[in-house]
Amino acid sequence: MDPSETPTRPAPCPWTALVVIGAAAAAIRLYVGIRYNLSTSGDAIRGFQFYLDLAQNFVEGRGYHWDLYGPKFANRPPGYPALLAATLVTGVYPWGALVLQSLLGGFAAVLTGCFASRLGSARAGVIAALLVLAWPYSVMADTALIEHALLTVAVLCVALAWWRFARTAGAGSALLLGAALGAGVLVRVTVTASIPMVILAVLLAAPRGKRFRGVLLVTVAAAAVVSPWVVRNARTVGSATLSTDTWRALWVAHNDFTLEVYPAASIDGAERRAWRAMDPETRSRILGLSNDEVAQARVFRGLVLDWVRENPGQVVRGMFVKAGAFFSPVMNPPSDPPAWKSVAYTVSWSAAALGGLVGLLILIRRWREWLVVAALFAGFLASAVLTWGQSRFRAPLDVLLIAAAAVLVDRIFAGKRNLAGPGIRG
Repeated sequence: MDPSETPTRPAPCPWTALVVIGAAAAAIRLYVGIRYNLSTSGDAIRGFQFYLDLAQNFVEGRGYHWDLYGPKFANRPPGYPALLAATLVTGVYPWGALVLQSLLGGFAAVLTGCFASRLGSARAGVIAALLVLAWPYSVMADTALIEHALLTVAVLCVALAWWRFARTAGAGSALLLGAALGAGVLVRVTVTASIPMVILAVLLAAPRGKRFRGVLLVTVAAAAVVSPWVVRNARTVGSATLSTDTWRALWVAHNDFTLEVYPAASIDGAERRAWRAMDPETRSRILGLSNDEVAQARVFRGLVLDWVRENPGQVVRGMFVKAGAFFSPVMNPPSDPPAWKSVAYTVSWSAAALGGLVGLLILIRRWREWLVVAALFAGFLASAVLTWGQSRFRAPLDVLLIAAAAVLVDRIFAGKRNLAGPGIRG
């Protein structure tokens, strides 16, 4: 790093204000969770029930699994189900889950504010935290039966660890960066696609003499975090894999019905239609392997590879459709009534996307500090075009755009002519 690239002292995180805002964000999410996400009987949470099945089966001694074309023991990583399992063991589900997820939502507001203050000023941090406090999608999704809140916190930990690494290229920050990436993978396997993108960012941003060390430490730390899960899968199902569900997901994303159903409706409809239209012999073979998820995955792999070879044009077209759905300002799959939820989503996401992009542009001379934002979006997008993109898959990244948009708002209010401000110059 030459003298012109020496970073200036960052703005301090306004911790007192951020903690107050975070507490308010948690309270709002808890209210919404009780009001909208808790069933009328008070014993279930709206969302993906297979997460609860995973946690219940584990707690009740039936093994960590759920049923999908037979029992699946290495289908989903344990990050979010572990949170549910903790509330089941202590007997405080579903209320305990609502509280924990609300606290995660509040913590995300605090971390977003800290990231924004690092990019801009303490005031930008407060603005960012306030925006997250009222962010429509998170307010509704953080307490649903979905990994959104937990993954958002993991994404913000990656961003903050990156910011430190970009300024110092230190070994400790590289290890933290890798560990945060590994934690994200244990929440959602598709985060794996972001690891090579972040490694590329390390090669671009680190000083020449520290690039190899940075790549090595990030890789080692990420591998160390996910390796217990991989080893467990090797012992349980006989395959050292992050997930046995990859090929089934690719089959859902690459069949004759995918683009007939998606993205106008849930891609689950495409899976149901493809399953009904499947050759009876192949369907029987899949069901016959219901107790061998690794062998079953190989059947799905054959279906995927055959379809891709026969339909290259559809594959390319599908990639553009999926990328469009990933960045779409329209919620997909479509939300349930009332219509105002879709309107609120479209307005808020459009404003955050535009403000965030402009915010990053005015920080262009400090690109090293926020390069991880581009890396994470590229990784999530890569996963989306290979499988399918939906609003909820991209949503954990929204907080990064909110942080950049808060910097823009702060600079506008401050009336600064030099919008780029001080920092690392590229």
